[in-house]
Amino acid sequence: MKFVTALFFLLFAALSTACSDTGYILTVKISRLPDSKVFLATMRGDAYKIIDTAELKDGLCKFNLSVMNQPGMYKIIPEISFSQGYRNAPLNDLDIIINREDVVVRTVYPWLRDSLVIMESEENNVYFDYLKQEMLIQNKLGLLHNLLLQFPADDEFYSTVVKRYNALQKEKRILIQHTCASHPGTFATGLIAMQRSPIPDAGLPEPTRQAYIKQHYFDELDFTDENLINSNAYTRSLIQYLMLYRDPALSRDELEKEFMKAVDIILSHVNKNPVVYDFLLNYLMEGFERLKLENVLKYVADNYLNTVCTTDNSATLKRRLEGYSKLAVGETAPDIIIPDQQNQEIKLSAIHHAYTLVVFWSSSCPSCEELLPKIKKWYSSKTIDLEILAVSIDTLASDWIKAVESGGYNWLNGCDLKEWDGQAAQDYFLYATPSMFLLDRNRKILAKPLSFEDFLRAVEGLGK
Repeated sequence: MKFVTALFFLLFAALSTACSDTGYILTVKISRLPDSKVFLATMRGDAYKIIDTAELKDGLCKFNLSVMNQPGMYKIIPEISFSQGYRNAPLNDLDIIINREDVVVRTVYPWLRDSLVIMESEENNVYFDYLKQEMLIQNKLGLLHNLLLQFPADDEFYSTVVKRYNALQKEKRILIQHTCASHPGTFATGLIAMQRSPIPDAGLPEPTRQAYIKQHYFDELDFTDENLINSNAYTRSLIQYLMLYRDPALSRDELEKEFMKAVDIILSHVNKNPVVYDFLLNYLMEGFERLKLENVLKYVADNYLNTVCTTDNSATLKRRLEGYSKLAVGETAPDIIIPDQQNQEIKLSAIHHAYTLVVFWSSSCPSCEELLPKIKKWYSSKTIDLEILAVSIDTLASDWIKAVESGGYNWLNGCDLKEWDGQAAQDYFLYATPSMFLLDRNRKILAKPLSFEDFLRAVEGLGK
């Protein structure tokens, strides 16, 4: 009985300790910034999501961090940065590691990054100390690289530059190895380890060096840590690799073929962890969408649809891939049969106009609220024979009809009140709103605009 009582006491003490842990505090001191709001955002690749707001008072604000906050890179964003940014992207922000410790940082506006001082935080001290040393090495490498490109290879000084360049490459490798060995298991060293890179001989011709880097780029990179999704470490690594395949001399078709090669190599090296794999495959699709590389999108969809793993994001990713496999530009879009506000049937194939824009949207979608009024303004003064079919994925008729009426959207409006499970949403493999499809009178897909600006570019010249 005494043994059982002792165990119970230890368990109770452990629970009490856990329950009394109120988390951690992020303290931010920003000089030369008037009292205002400061936002804290999580990062997921290149994207961010605001999770908290604090009031900056006399240059000081604090965020209470829960023990449940995932380890990762977080953004500190002054409110003023949004008004100066572009397309809702803050112009001036600060990235900080948060990983179950109190963090105190000091900086000066508007030089948030350059004037950053880590006053308390082991993780951030490790990371930013490394960045300072790495930047010095990179600056030297950049200067030497220019000399290598311009100096005659048969000159005695050229060999001196080659030796120094190679020594600096090894110096960076040693810096990464030493930092990671000194602070094993930290989030900071996970980020740092992702900066390992091949070391080709600087004396090799530039095309040979590039080929070596392509071949050995992934040799020492590890894509198994799910926590690193909460930063731009993985996505930055992929972008850097894709840049090796860009060549201004290539035609668009040639560039797409090069990117297809790159995708095959990338996906063969990032497939050890299913969560990471799905995240990066989805990231590649989003990037190629923004670049309008339809052939690459279809190639990825056709060849990698069946490689999607069973993760939290797999359903959305599969829809994205299926959509590009079966609804690529040039393909025939499925017919849509859907009721309007008066419960009368609308049929896409019965729309007798030269062009039709199909827009999937919902009344609760902020991006839709921004897009539809712009399209409405264009629609009211259009000079081409184009009709719009706006398909809502709302589930409540009152929400849908209210949004249509308050917006004054006098084009064709349809909704089956089945959200993502509606027939049209299924047929078009809908995974996000708003989504647009520009069709000709035979329902051939001419374009899949991602924004109003994309739509304007797509319709420019139609009917001429």
